[in-house]
Order: sequence, then C-alpha cells, then structure tokens
Amino acid sequence: MTKENYNNLKAKQRSASKVTLMSTSIEVEPVRFSGIDISSITKLVKRKDRRSHEELGGVAGVATALETNVEDGINGDEDDISSRQKAFGSNVHGKKQPAAKTVYEFALDALIEPMILILLSCAVL
Repeated sequence: MTKENYNNLKAKQRSASKVTLMSTSIEVEPVRFSGIDISSITKLVKRKDRRSHEELGGVAGVATALETNVEDGINGDEDDISSRQKAFGSNVHGKKQPAAKTVYEFALDALIEPMILILLSCAVL
C-alpha cells in the first residue's frame, strides 16, 4: 500500500457525510475501524492465529483496518487517540503486581513454617 493510497483512504474516512432532512442539515460521524474488531485483534495477537491474519489481508490489511502506516505508525493527535481508545479501549494492564518482599519478610515467612518451628524447639531442648 503506497503512502498516497493510505492518505486518500484516511481522508475519505475522516470526511463527515451530511444528510439533509426537510431542509435540516445533520452531520454524521464516519464509522472508524469498521474492518476490524476487538475479537479479531485478540485472535490475532493472543492466539497467533495465522488464518485470521490472512483473512484480514496480511500485514497491509491489518494496517489498513487499523488506519495506521506500517512505516510511520499512527497519526497520534488527540482525536485519533481518543477514537482508538473508544473503539478498542485503553492499553493498560488490569492487575497490579504485588510489591516485592523484603529480606525480613522472607525470613519471617521461613520462621513460621511448621517444620522450622519443630526443629527450633528440638534445638532448644
């Protein structure tokens, strides 16, 4: 896909269509990312499904469906990012990792093990 074709496709998708009803003009936002949905992306990424990749048209097809450029990436302006977040959600990990244990916490965990307590009590006797 050439850069010119990509830019023409992007310009067509961004232009809002106007519908006139009884001399009232209403602006309708174009639907973005109609060629791909979250389940397709999940199949493609998590399951590494080659068939889904081929159905979407390979790398060029996925790039076109996601309205991105293989070489330059996404546009990155605020409207572009907000529409991507609206369509696909934010790119954040839902689970927080637990804080790392200190040496003292490891020692305390080891001291309260039943076998260690038995051995310590035998050593005292």
